[in-house]
Amino acid sequence: MSRKLYLKRRSIGANINVTPPMKTMRNLNKPGIKLGIARESIRQNMKRNMNYASARNLGRHSVTELLVNGNIVSTPNDIAAELSRQFKSAFTPPDDAHLPEAPEYSIEEPMQKITVVAFGVKRRLKLLNPNKSVGPDEVHPRVLKEAHTEIALPLTSMFQKSVDTKQIPQDWRNANATPVHKGGSRNSISNYRLISLTSVAGKILEGIVNTRIVENLTTNELLNDSQHGF
Repeated sequence: MSRKLYLKRRSIGANINVTPPMKTMRNLNKPGIKLGIARESIRQNMKRNMNYASARNLGRHSVTELLVNGNIVSTPNDIAAELSRQFKSAFTPPDDAHLPEAPEYSIEEPMQKITVVAFGVKRRLKLLNPNKSVGPDEVHPRVLKEAHTEIALPLTSMFQKSVDTKQIPQDWRNANATPVHKGGSRNSISNYRLISLTSVAGKILEGIVNTRIVENLTTNELLNDSQHGF
């Protein structure tokens, strides 16, 4: 019942069995009821709320100091240098001198030129998670998702030119490296892992190219059952 109809029926003395909207809103605004609504929302959407809480907690604790070789490192530049050194030490460069011999395969359908279509780009834009972090290009996924109709065609042209020229914009090649605490002492440098935040638009192009490559490998039966990844 609308508030206008409620006031009209009350003025003529009609029986009203429906709680008026304004009173309902006042009741819902009581602390106890608000707490109950919040608890019910959390119960029904536990996974979504946990993901949100984890994302909010991700950057809450910054690295203020580290214990390196018995010395305390506390300045931002020194902390960044030590973390960079730690992450580089965990990376194993590929040994190009001892690559295994590739078996010979018969290719029935060679991979054709990748053609980027606006419909596919628009579909990928619509599927973006607006709660993801922004990359170095500072183009937020929410902007890309909300404006998918307007920017699908320009992005398609950019993607196609990138594929044709075999070049990637520098902003799409950069990444914001963020240390994330894994557990244990926050002063121990070994208790941090690296997360790289890259351009959302660049990841869309990566997805398009990856899809075409996997399709070609599947068509020519080049993927062995023993192949796996993580």
